[in-house]
Amino acid sequence: MTNHDKIVVSGSIHSRSALKIKLNKYLIINDFTTKFFCFGSCFATSISNVLKALGFNAYYDYNFSNNYSIKAIRHLLESLKSGTTQLIKFPNSSKVMSHFHTRVIEKGVGAESRIIERIRLINQRALEEILRSDIFVMTLGNATYLEHKKTGKAITSAMGLDSSEYIIKRQSVNDICEDLSAVYSLLKDFKNDLKLIITISPQRYSWNFENDEYSGMDSAVYSNLEKAKLRCAIDQFLTGNDVSEASYYPSYDIAIDELRHCETISMNNSDFLHVSDPKTPNYIINRFLLSHCSPELIDCLEFCRNKMGAKFCADIECKEYDEVVEDVRGVLSTLKNYHAHLKCDSFVNSAWIKLSQNGLAELYTQYFPAKGKEGVFNRVNTLIDSSHKIAVYGIGEHTDFLLKNTNILQCKQCVFSDKRYLSVPTYYSFPVVNPKELNSFDIDFVIISSEAFENEIYDSLKSTGIPQSKLIRLYS
Repeated sequence: MTNHDKIVVSGSIHSRSALKIKLNKYLIINDFTTKFFCFGSCFATSISNVLKALGFNAYYDYNFSNNYSIKAIRHLLESLKSGTTQLIKFPNSSKVMSHFHTRVIEKGVGAESRIIERIRLINQRALEEILRSDIFVMTLGNATYLEHKKTGKAITSAMGLDSSEYIIKRQSVNDICEDLSAVYSLLKDFKNDLKLIITISPQRYSWNFENDEYSGMDSAVYSNLEKAKLRCAIDQFLTGNDVSEASYYPSYDIAIDELRHCETISMNNSDFLHVSDPKTPNYIINRFLLSHCSPELIDCLEFCRNKMGAKFCADIECKEYDEVVEDVRGVLSTLKNYHAHLKCDSFVNSAWIKLSQNGLAELYTQYFPAKGKEGVFNRVNTLIDSSHKIAVYGIGEHTDFLLKNTNILQCKQCVFSDKRYLSVPTYYSFPVVNPKELNSFDIDFVIISSEAFENEIYDSLKSTGIPQSKLIRLYS
């Protein structure tokens, strides 16, 4: 099997007889220390989530990263560079929102000071991530945006702002190209040795127009017009400038042409806009990795997918002990070799959890004596005692493992929090509460029980007003 045909993302291949778009090799990802900064339309979320699931460090913050137009991205980065904060005040209301961030809004007494502090924290974290990132993945949504009448700047999210406050602007190919050049220069100012990958979101956009030249055009037809303008502008930008560190990745082309006979763009029949089938981003990112990763890294991803997935756990539980030990030694030996060259910490930690849960921790530490989770457990047990009131964010496998190896449940008070609080109201017989309400609880610490999304959860909880001193990260 050639690298072109390998599968490194589970469930990513729809049909082997499909049209294959030829992708040029651009081998810029050599190990798992490569850091990604994902931003643009909401398809960037899908890209970030798949990369994280594979063990890469991929940053995406909804409030900062979610921008569907290149004009909004440009104005956001200009604001970040200048250090200025621009707010939009709602007429006849106490509401105020950020001009350039998505859904950053406050209301009531002290709203302006609160939102300025929120913006400061969001920007501070984003700038830190920009400076430490290697590859920037920018996903463009469309060429239409909302321009605030008073400021002349793009509004990232209207958030109920009266339509009399803004106008709908449609960008030309030249205008988009100019903004691409400006965004590229801004990113280079922040991080000179960056790699920029530009892609177009396969998501459709539904605009409702009245009394203009587009009022009779179907939204799907208009969306295709927008995508065409974006594609022409990207090509003009790449061919007309000295931008050797920028490239185009055809995610839109793959979704629309390569997958057109396999599925609709959305499995949600009430929508027909969003890419809601997880197989689609998996497929697209599988193709991305095959064309951007070193051969050794592809081999590692394929090995971990095939040897450390669900079957690995099932075999540990079902096979005889001696047979399991022999199989596990083979997996750990290969994993150790990969880790020495590629720093695949996520897979190493995953192996620790799976083996520890099945009484094979000692076998694991023979190959990774310094990589076990004992340090995490010891830190938690040293930090807390029975007099503490503790909150734990997260109710998944990681938390289950944490509770079985620490003294959290022996604390004076324990509460869990997770965005799934409505569907899972209790966990280990303790209440699961809305993360936005955690700050109202009398607690000493909030333990963030997640490795892949630890920093994102930390930022989200901090934005709710929980003091930084109470937020406990286990890995950072």
